[in-house]
Formats: sequence, C-alpha cells, structure tokens
Amino acid sequence: QIQLSLTTAESGTGLVSILNIAGQVVFEESLTCPVGQCNQTYKLNQLASGVYLIKWASETGQQTRKFIKQ
Repeated sequence: QIQLSLTTAESGTGLVSILNIAGQVVFEESLTCPVGQCNQTYKLNQLASGVYLIKWASETGQQTRKFIKQ
C-alpha cells in the first residue's frame, strides 16, 4: 500500500492517478481534501512489481512522485 499525504491551503477536489513507467494510467480516483492535512491510503495488491508514479492534480497545481512496488 501507499500513503498519500498532502497539505492544502484550501479545500477542494483533485484527481489521484497512478501510472506505470510507460505512462499508462493503472488507477485513477477523485479525492476531496479539506483545508489542512489530507491523507489517503491506496492498496496496491493488483499492481505488478515495478516502478510507478503517483500524481495529484487539482485546480491549484499538481505533484508527481515516483515509488517502487516490490
């Protein structure tokens, strides 16, 4: 599993995407965050071992981080 932790200046909804190293979306979900800390855990049982990117995109910007599933 992977824990997504965001600090938000204002409440809103964004899109969480997990992409494989080829750039294909393997998981996508809308996430609504309040002002302050936003935490969400995702189970990765269905993903094969490898390198992935987790991306958070909202009206105020986006962030992408790489992770390795073993």
